[in-house]
Amino acid sequence: MSPASSSCPACGAVVVFNVSTSLVTVCKACGSIVGRGDQKLEDLGKAGRLTETGAILEQELIGKYEGKRFQLTGRTQNKHEAGGVWDEWYAHFDDGRWGWLAEAQGKYYLTFEVEKAPKLLGFDQILLGRPIGGLPGAPTWIAAEKGVAKAIAAEGELPFRLEPNTSFRFTDLSGKGGAFATIDYGESPPKLYVGREVTLADIGITPKKSQESKRSVEAIQVSCPNCGAALKLRAPDKSERVACPACSSLLDCKQGALSFLQSLKQPAMKLAIPLGAKGTLDGIEWHAIGFIRRSVTYEGTKYPWDEYLLFNPAHGFRWLVQSDGHWSFGGPVPIGEVETGAHGKSARYGGASYRLFQDGKPRVDGVYGEVYWQVNVGDTSASKDFIHPPHMLSLEESQYDKGAEINWTRLVYKPKGEIATAFGLKPAELPAQGGVAPNQVFPHKPIFKLWRRFSAALTVLWLVITIGSADRELFKQELRLDPVASNEQTAVYFSEPFEAKGDGNIEVTVSAPVQNTWLYVQGDIINDETGLVQEFDAPVEYYSGVDDGESWSEGSREKSMTFARVPPGKYTLRVESQWEKFSEPATVNVMVREDVAQFVDFFLAFLALTFIPFITLIKNYAFDVKRWSTSDYSPYASE
Repeated sequence: MSPASSSCPACGAVVVFNVSTSLVTVCKACGSIVGRGDQKLEDLGKAGRLTETGAILEQELIGKYEGKRFQLTGRTQNKHEAGGVWDEWYAHFDDGRWGWLAEAQGKYYLTFEVEKAPKLLGFDQILLGRPIGGLPGAPTWIAAEKGVAKAIAAEGELPFRLEPNTSFRFTDLSGKGGAFATIDYGESPPKLYVGREVTLADIGITPKKSQESKRSVEAIQVSCPNCGAALKLRAPDKSERVACPACSSLLDCKQGALSFLQSLKQPAMKLAIPLGAKGTLDGIEWHAIGFIRRSVTYEGTKYPWDEYLLFNPAHGFRWLVQSDGHWSFGGPVPIGEVETGAHGKSARYGGASYRLFQDGKPRVDGVYGEVYWQVNVGDTSASKDFIHPPHMLSLEESQYDKGAEINWTRLVYKPKGEIATAFGLKPAELPAQGGVAPNQVFPHKPIFKLWRRFSAALTVLWLVITIGSADRELFKQELRLDPVASNEQTAVYFSEPFEAKGDGNIEVTVSAPVQNTWLYVQGDIINDETGLVQEFDAPVEYYSGVDDGESWSEGSREKSMTFARVPPGKYTLRVESQWEKFSEPATVNVMVREDVAQFVDFFLAFLALTFIPFITLIKNYAFDVKRWSTSDYSPYASE
């Protein structure tokens, strides 16, 4: 279809509609938003000047999604009531569909309007963090944000009627697997847009070098408008607030142009990591560009901690948190990927279960450097921390004048030495550690892993020995003992010679069918050639009865003795027996075996192997009790 052209109603310049279904276009000559009316073009007002956001997409870029080709025809810039600005690109597909491609903080979300959407909840009915079912695109959606934004600028052709500086309400939803949706309350009834988070590779776009360079806006040197101190902004295209470390002024930042907002009343704060410092964590170099001190007050006591905002042009923002000398590092996770328990006491993410450690309302006590939202000293939010050492999941809910949002952040515990090495500092220059951090791993935990490995090896060794043991029977006989004159008299028996191969231990087992009596055997294994004697004693006794209606028993009718390996040769067994009921005949069974696997050897070895891990387990318990001592949700609270 050929492009349609006409004259701009504001300035008379030629405006072109390349897409038949686009409703407005922005005049390149005067910046007017030109809308298609019933009879003629309309001047809807001037489009605001585009803000430099570091966007690497451009008009007329060609892409492909799920096998369908599209072209970017234009974009709008929307300003959040909390101060952030994001780009929304409009993609016209060859099959006639329109896609909405949002670009914010280096992430991309492609959505499509649901033509026959089910009845949607009203803006005031949406509860953040609560699941919403019955909508297409995901089994369950989580309300991540509800707020008010304003369309502040535009360029190119758009598929809807845009009036400049028009405010609209919206709700963003998050689902598993990167699913993303938006409810737009700018029209009645509201519209639903469903899609997912995508990468440039997903949409078939490879940025040119000139575009890719936009990812890294060079740091710029500016002066504080209050005191004149030099400030170096490292993310001028993304920062909303700058706090001057020289005079504690809070400054509004608009693409590096600073304006004074207020003087901050904040305590003197010493930064362990200087702003502007570079550090490599998890293989990526980060700039420390901002610092926030927060605290919670519990029973009249203030508990502060420090948060360093780190920035990398290609990877966005991350947090480095220091509390009581302990450090944790991490960034945001998709809201839809986190599941919370029915009572809010647990969370699940990435296949791991997290337990609620603490909740509260942290307050901003101080701020230095750059941050990407409109922070103020005194700001508060609601938060919950869940732990699965070495990880922590933190939920934060922030309220605005007309909306709110929730964010999940996952932090991983970092040893103090690793932080010092990353930023070229000495460990002694960092705050001293105190107590146990909520997500700190017990330092001697590797012992348990070693114990499991050695236990498995010991078990395998025992099985090999057991299977390889001959367990050869050398002698077995039931001896019938005739009555004797007194219980001090004994009955003596000598066996026929038997041969030992000398390739293993010797086990002698003596048993007798005694009941409420005893039988005592003293014996010798005699080498017929050398006269070597191996002695053994085998007391056999067994008693049982009933007391107060309960049965009891003690003793054993069998006794086994083991000797170390004996030289090969012929041996004779001598057995001398004595029994309590000497006036009655008795029976005793004797068996001699060679090369017998002994479970007691395995048990003693296992016991020795377990001693150190057992002591470590006790220390681990004490460590965990100390960890939870600062929590209102301690599993040890009743102990």
